[in-house]
Amino acid sequence: MYKNQTTPKFRKNDNVRYTKKYVNEITLKLINSSNEINWSKMPFGNLIIYEEPYWNSKYNEWMYNYHYGFGNLSEGSCNESNLEKSDFDTI
Repeated sequence: MYKNQTTPKFRKNDNVRYTKKYVNEITLKLINSSNEINWSKMPFGNLIIYEEPYWNSKYNEWMYNYHYGFGNLSEGSCNESNLEKSDFDTI
C-alpha cells in the first residue's frame, strides 16, 4: 500500500455518476472555452465501473475506468473524489 492509501469506495460493476460539484466545474470550463460543445457526448449520466480501481500516486487517490452512453460503448476514467454512488441499477 502507498502512503495515505485508503480503501476504495467503489468496485467493479458499481453504478456511479459525477458529483454535482464536478459537473458544475466541467460545465463552466466548457462554456468558457472557445471550442464547439457536443453536450450529448458528456458523461453526465450513469457510469458503470468496468474494472477494479487502481491507485494514482500523483493525485493520491483511487481512479476508476468506466463505460457510459448508449450500449456502454464509450469509456472514460475519473478520480474518486469526483464520483458518487448512482441510484440507477442496471438490468
